[in-house]
Formats: sequence, structure tokens, C-alpha cells
Amino acid sequence: MTIKYVDFFVFEEVCRIIQDFIKSDSPVFPISVNFSRFTLVDADFLKTIFSICDQYQVPRSLLEFEITESAENIDETFLDDMIRDIKKAGFSVAIDDFGVKYANLSLVLNSDIDTLKLDKSMIDSIESNEKAMMFIQALAYICKTLNISFIVEGVESQDQFEILKALRCEGIQGYLFGRPMPLSDFCRFLEEKQNKPKNSPAE
Repeated sequence: MTIKYVDFFVFEEVCRIIQDFIKSDSPVFPISVNFSRFTLVDADFLKTIFSICDQYQVPRSLLEFEITESAENIDETFLDDMIRDIKKAGFSVAIDDFGVKYANLSLVLNSDIDTLKLDKSMIDSIESNEKAMMFIQALAYICKTLNISFIVEGVESQDQFEILKALRCEGIQGYLFGRPMPLSDFCRFLEEKQNKPKNSPAE
């Protein structure tokens, strides 16, 4: 499948960027990389990611592997073993787009994941859907109890943000806070944040 070459190319670019940040004394933080289910089942998957990571001398703690929930097409035992091997190697693992098809709670309960990312579709009607609020609140509580980071994706309005804060969702991302941008713009954004006076109003 062609997609695996795209996945490995993106992973190598991320490693190169982190290496550049480290060499230039820029702020360094973990970066998540998506991998398709077709790439995960590649026989040389682990060997390839280890080789790329070591080539750029990037600490494995700075890399998170995002696996989409559509990976249910992979044998669950194989997926559990893969997640275990990735974690054993020092990387972290996130389940992305959770709820986009169905809530695969067995994946949350039986796999050693670090982060659960709730799909945007689950909050689109949150302002008027009491059941959605209750479900998200319960899921946030379950994740906190299991020591899993819980991130709500696709937050686009202040109303959604306020509701999620009230539901004690600590990880929130979406266009309300920032849109995809070129690397040069992102570096400029980081520099502005770094140089911003500590007593200036929060954005």
C-alpha cells in the first residue's frame, strides 16, 4: 500500500523537525504522528520507525503514535501486542477519532494507551444534546480514573469550550485555538509566545 510510504515520510519529517528544534535550542515538546492500519500491519513497521528515530537522535519520549479507531479492522490481539511493543520502546500511544464509528471501549480498557482523543462528531451538538454532555463527562471521568489523557477534538466555539470546561475536560483542541499552519508560521507563533511578557493577559 502506498499509504505506508506517506506515513513513514511524515514520521521522518517530524523527527527532522524535532532534531532542528533541539539543535537551535527552540522549545521542544512531544509531537503526535498518525499511522494508518495498513502501515501498522507492515512487517517492517517497528524496525523502520526505530531506524528513523535513531537516525535523527530524537528522544522517543517526544513522539506519540496516533492510531485511528478505524484500526478495528486489525486483529485485536495483534493491535494490543503492537501497542505494547511501541510503549516498551519508549514511545506513547493515542487512540484518535474515538467515536467516529462506534465507541470501542474494549480498546480503551484492554490496551495500554496513553491518550484518548474524542472525535469532533461527538461534540457537534453538545450545546443542545444532554446525552452527549453526560457521555463526555462520564468518559472524561473514566479516563482520569484509568490515568489516560482525554482530549476533545474539533472545538470551534466558545460555547463548546465553556461546556467542556464545566464537564471537567482538561484536554481540548480545535480551530477555536488555532488552525493548521506552515512550519514557518508555527515557529513564529512559538517565538511570540516565548517572548510574551509573563504578566500580559492570557489569550
